[in-house]
Amino acid sequence: MTESEEFLLLDGWATILEAQRAKLNARIVKQTGHAYVIADTTKAAFLELDEELTKPAIEEAVATFIRTNDWPDHLTERECLHLIFRINVAKAVIKVIRLEPAELAKMVNEAAATIKGSAAFQRFKKIMPDLENREQTIHWFLVYLWDHGGKALLALEANRFLEPAPVDTPSGRPEILIHASLQKVKAAIMAHEIGIGERLESESKDELSFWAPGAPGVGNLFGRSTYRFVAENNGVRVFMLTYVIANYGTASESVTPVDETQFRIACQNRLAQIKAAAEKSSQQF
Repeated sequence: MTESEEFLLLDGWATILEAQRAKLNARIVKQTGHAYVIADTTKAAFLELDEELTKPAIEEAVATFIRTNDWPDHLTERECLHLIFRINVAKAVIKVIRLEPAELAKMVNEAAATIKGSAAFQRFKKIMPDLENREQTIHWFLVYLWDHGGKALLALEANRFLEPAPVDTPSGRPEILIHASLQKVKAAIMAHEIGIGERLESESKDELSFWAPGAPGVGNLFGRSTYRFVAENNGVRVFMLTYVIANYGTASESVTPVDETQFRIACQNRLAQIKAAAEKSSQQF
């Protein structure tokens, strides 16, 4: 498998992990009336104290998820929190693997830089499982990585590494002003999305939506990219939203927004490419 193919699979798994984190957070909301806050260092400290006590229940929950593609109904708030931290660790490792050396050098987070430069990280990279094997990959992300460094990252509050930060736009979310007609903007989006393997799902005057399947072996899980348009005097402002869709096209379909920093940045980069193509096309006529 080439590095680019590996990176595509890792991106797919990052989306899957984010969807599971959202589901576990929804369990917490149902039990407590409020969501888990990423920067809650008090909870992080308590989780560190009872990590060993909850480990058997957590690993049993992971085994159940591997078998059934769902979490046990009896999970407690603290067990959900432990699983969220394990997912944070897995996503942190994915994010660091995906970073180029120059990007990594700009990072402020010392914990992430330590992972990248450590012998442990190099060992993780060498023994990374077949990312197309669902069972092996989930076990690697949520059990193996935790046992080989995740607990240390809990002590360093690995969750802060993934705390969302706004992109540099008026809304703090992916958006861009394109100096071109709506027709040119839509054409540039269509060309870009189809070029990366996504398929048109729906089209209206004010919106375009595309879908793409998730990583192999993860069941009926899809991604959706939605573009919304607002006309301005000097062009079209485009907003981009991303979602994970479970059980796509069935009565039990569920849609989860994806709002992680890495996805905001990726969406903003995609919008910049679309802007360049649309404005170049406008200049040719």
